[in-house]
Amino acid sequence: IENHWQDSTAQYTTQTMVTKNGSILHELYGPTCQINSFHHQSIKDLAKNLEVIAYDPRDKVIEAVTSTDGSPFLGVQWHPEFLFPTRTGDLALFDYVVHKL
Repeated sequence: IENHWQDSTAQYTTQTMVTKNGSILHELYGPTCQINSFHHQSIKDLAKNLEVIAYDPRDKVIEAVTSTDGSPFLGVQWHPEFLFPTRTGDLALFDYVVHKL
């Protein structure tokens, strides 16, 4: 993976993410948003019970997945814990995970 490890601190966003229409991330962030990025690995082969709900539009690297079998699961590649003090979407994501998953 290239360009998925930013040089700036985690409170800054350096990467675009596209969300799947109808997904919880689309509801919280809209069709696209900026995220921070600190990963050098990503999902290559998706498990049969997972669905991609966000990706990087440049290289199609998967940024978020959810379960398709009704299990309460949401996996994200960025670090919303560094962004929620200043961004309502990231705070709403924590609320969703804590109260609705």
